[in-house]
Amino acid sequence: MGRDRELAEYVSGILLNPMAQVRASAIVLRTAAAYLHDPRSYDPEAAWKEALEEAGEGDPEGLELFARAHRFSPLWPDDREQALESGLERLRQAVDAGGDPSGVLAELRELIEERLEVGERVRKGMRDTRLIAEIAPWLASHRRETRRIEAALQLLETLFAPGPRSAKMFAFFGFEGRLALEPETGKTSYGPRRVLYPQLASMHDESMSLGQDPALIQNRCLADEFVSLAEGLVLSRLGARPRAALKR
Repeated sequence: MGRDRELAEYVSGILLNPMAQVRASAIVLRTAAAYLHDPRSYDPEAAWKEALEEAGEGDPEGLELFARAHRFSPLWPDDREQALESGLERLRQAVDAGGDPSGVLAELRELIEERLEVGERVRKGMRDTRLIAEIAPWLASHRRETRRIEAALQLLETLFAPGPRSAKMFAFFGFEGRLALEPETGKTSYGPRRVLYPQLASMHDESMSLGQDPALIQNRCLADEFVSLAEGLVLSRLGARPRAALKR
């Protein structure tokens, strides 16, 4: 992404820095090869999908759905899971406008149900078992974060549905308990919570400084935003009432 079509006219070489995960690195290396082959007509999205078609033989659609939750780069901090991000924005707009968010919630639930099955799809469908082994920690992370989003949506459905206040409160308690029981994976999906990307403008002792690019990216996990929205709405709607109101 973001490589100038004229770059080859001004540099004598390009350095590629793959990850320790060799098979997963093949995806970005393939897109780089497509760029270097023909910089002027290079299409990054098309190259990315072609790379996933090759790497995900057996179930490239499943691999693409999984990969969309891990496209984040410090150079592109807003490149997150677009379908979910769009749904989250529409959900916020519906709530802010005082409307009925049930339609948006139903659409989001369909997206989440599809994503909950991705791990099993990839493990059963893809033929590259070495790639599956490499991405196994992220498959676990993807399921955990997707389950957190699912829990937030379930809480919001209860919060906006007709019913007694007590049912909404107990749904909130169950939601917090469910989050506490989700196992830690050591990885994140749908964007990072914190990543250090220090490009130094100077290496000299007295003038060492950070470059113009963002050095520390924080709070870019889309799953956290779903959780925060659900919790914030519960606290605002079911929070403490003024004493005067309670006396009436």
